Amino acid sequence: MKKIIKIIKKSALVLMAVAVFTSTACDRVDNNISVTGVMLDVMSLSLLIGDIEPIYATVEPENATNQTLIWTSSDRDVAWVDNNGVITAVAQGFARIFVTTEDGGFRTACFVLVYEEPVAITSLSFVVGEEYEVSRGHDELLRVNIEPENATDRYLRWDSDDVEVVQVTQSGRIFAIGAGEATVRAIARNSGFDGLEPVFAETKITVLPGPVLVSSVTLSQNELEMDLLLARTATLTATVLPELADNKAVTWSSNNEAVATVEPTGEFTARVTAHSLGEARITVTTEDGERTDFCIVTVDDLPPPEDAVINVTTGMDGATITALINLRVSSGFNNLQVNFEAGQSYAIGECNIPAGVNSIIFNGSAANPPSVVASFIFASETTFNDITFQHMNLSRGDANHLVTMQRETLYNDILFENCNLSVMRSVVRLVAFSEGNSITINNSLMHDMRGWGFVTSEESPSGGFVSTVTVSNSTLTHFCERFVDYRLGGGPAHFYFINNTFCNMTATAPAFSHLWRFESRAAGRFSVTVERCIFAGQNGDVTISSTNADYRSVMTITYAGSYLTSDFPENTSAVWRPLANATRLTLSTTQLFVDPANGNFSIRPEADFAGRNVAGDPRWWDN
Repeated sequence: MKKIIKIIKKSALVLMAVAVFTSTACDRVDNNISVTGVMLDVMSLSLLIGDIEPIYATVEPENATNQTLIWTSSDRDVAWVDNNGVITAVAQGFARIFVTTEDGGFRTACFVLVYEEPVAITSLSFVVGEEYEVSRGHDELLRVNIEPENATDRYLRWDSDDVEVVQVTQSGRIFAIGAGEATVRAIARNSGFDGLEPVFAETKITVLPGPVLVSSVTLSQNELEMDLLLARTATLTATVLPELADNKAVTWSSNNEAVATVEPTGEFTARVTAHSLGEARITVTTEDGERTDFCIVTVDDLPPPEDAVINVTTGMDGATITALINLRVSSGFNNLQVNFEAGQSYAIGECNIPAGVNSIIFNGSAANPPSVVASFIFASETTFNDITFQHMNLSRGDANHLVTMQRETLYNDILFENCNLSVMRSVVRLVAFSEGNSITINNSLMHDMRGWGFVTSEESPSGGFVSTVTVSNSTLTHFCERFVDYRLGGGPAHFYFINNTFCNMTATAPAFSHLWRFESRAAGRFSVTVERCIFAGQNGDVTISSTNADYRSVMTITYAGSYLTSDFPENTSAVWRPLANATRLTLSTTQLFVDPANGNFSIRPEADFAGRNVAGDPRWWDN
């Protein structure tokens, strides 16, 4: 029978007293019993604000010498806990209550949801009254009086009984479309259920007939600086008001087409193209009322670079970025940083990194990574030092390679840090006689890898070579064929696969059938280290082998300390195929992870998993 903590503490005092006596009597024999774990009686709670609820912890083993526990909250503004495990709900939100053993630092947590009692709307009325008169073309945000003032769910649903007269958005803005009458209604969202009457307000709106004339037109920019390389084209957008004007057509013109021309690209957009140095005035004019606005375009020479930083705009392509890199190199800069703007999307195509570059960083944003569809090709017969990609969503966009190290290219380190890598055949392709020190992928997500995984070395009498390949603290999903395709490299290679979460939920094409592919006549030059990883997913019931062939005579791969879910389809048809020494779980993929189908690989709070906060991608750990 389990004992609660207070009882265990009394037992601990007795045990400690006995231990002291025994130590004195038996020539100081150490009878200390170490803590091996801690468990909670509940893993989750839902509490109203103001609730007080105790939870109970059990130290394992029950006769451990040091029973001291430390209680903490991840958010004391939501819920806090005292030294005895009593939780007080403070404010609406989520918090984790942690209990940690003083001996050994073993920890577990209870997830707490704190909510407040909702206050419903009892009455609604329109500020404009029950009848309202407007002209056609009028738009306005209607305001509603809500009772009681402290109602917590203040969301309203809106409708109009004649959308050809009045249209209304779900934020309450009306648009007078045509002459006539329409009734607009605002309804309390959570009313009218369980047999209760709905809570609503109505106003009858009369729309008076008449034309809706244009009152103004404005351009998105009134000054525009351009050049003949980086900013040769730009887009202008016209806004015509009112929104419901009968005739919103516009025309565009340039007063100096030798410098810049303008052509419409949509109903209210136009493309400006620079042709020569100078100044031009771009004018937009409405057909109705001949309202105008203008933009002054100045076309200048591209200034010489002042530093080694290149800020990429969404209009640039790979050829432009290559030209900018060459410009930096010719100006004496060889350690470069290429910045992509946070949250933006880029389709730059092929970007060639020329000779003369020493180190280069392709940089995004950790808070809001940009999305870049590209391929990066490093010049042949050239030496590079460090190559870094960080804080970016990178895609090749097809079944080809993201980074290619050309023939006889030498490099030191290639690093991918905090990247989302998807839709590519391999991350790095090593062409014959290319040679480097390391390729590292860390804190990253790899998804929809279409064939050859992290790195591929070209099959030839002397393929490309890298000394070490490390993939760590990362999540890998929907892989085709294999992790690595490494053929006849120029020397020994070491592969490290540490603290990763791998999951193929469904079948892939081509099928994912083995983790590591080597070439038999060269396999003795390779080694693979796998530590603290989780392998999950049904893989469309296609079995998965460790390697593509039997390399036991020249190399040993062990998966000790790693875990396989119960539904992971390990190939056991031959002794060299299984993931040797991995621990097979009794939990399936969906029993272990919170929502693997939608990319949430947090361990379920209730899952009995010995690898919690030890194995897999640490970004999914409890803390």
